[in-house]
Amino acid sequence: MKRIFSCVICVLLLLSFLTGCKKEPEYYSDWISVYESLPADSEETVSADDSSSAELLSAEDKALKAEIAKISDTKVDFRANKKQNFCGKNYDLKFLDMGANLTGTSVESTLNNQITYVADDKNRFIYDVKTGGLKTVIIESYARYKDSNSITEEKALQIAEDYINKNYNHSGYALDSVLCNEQMGYIMTYSKHICGYATEDSIGFTIDFAGNICFMNIATGMFDDFEIESINEAAMLDKLKAQVGENVNYTVDKQRLIVKDEIVYMEYSITVNSENYSSSWLYAVPIE
Repeated sequence: MKRIFSCVICVLLLLSFLTGCKKEPEYYSDWISVYESLPADSEETVSADDSSSAELLSAEDKALKAEIAKISDTKVDFRANKKQNFCGKNYDLKFLDMGANLTGTSVESTLNNQITYVADDKNRFIYDVKTGGLKTVIIESYARYKDSNSITEEKALQIAEDYINKNYNHSGYALDSVLCNEQMGYIMTYSKHICGYATEDSIGFTIDFAGNICFMNIATGMFDDFEIESINEAAMLDKLKAQVGENVNYTVDKQRLIVKDEIVYMEYSITVNSENYSSSWLYAVPIE
């Protein structure tokens, strides 16, 4: 009798277990749904607009988002800590402050809408608040003085061009200037050219004497919404002369295309010459 009773108990327990397995508890299925909807490394990549990520925000994250909200309605999911790969090296970054912090003093953030992160309390990475794009990199260099082991200018130019080719497909960028500062490294600027003219769309580098990019400034994308097929140079120079003055003796030192208030201008750097002195001036002429 006891054996029969034990068998009955076992059958009942088995049926109870099988019945319970037919449906997952609601909280468990909800957790699976949320988990499967999150991308890998969700704390780094989940959208700021995803309400399901609210619990992932630390107090520092929330404080940063509140600070950003004061100056921008960006959709970029900035966090108090982030990772950045630059030239093959991974950096663990922490938020420093709003504005372009280059030397420890912030630039007014409402003027430039930039956000600064720091790695190891010295290397700085500055991003555009609206787009999240990297704008400026400052890496501490230990090879700032030229010696017999220093790389050549040709090698420095190759390093810069390799970076542009990898990240920008060399989309019309050409070397504008290069100089060697024996206490810093090779300083160079590449700018995008349109119709044969240099533009303010540019990437600047400082490459130390060991071949490391220790400074980079990125100012790109301002011509993306314009289709410029040709420029009437003669008409531009006539307009420049009208602005400077018919009887003024001057020479054009440099010119480039710029964008201001959604209008493309040719910016002229000129030297005005007179009997007693000469002076430098900038003029901007709308393109034709």
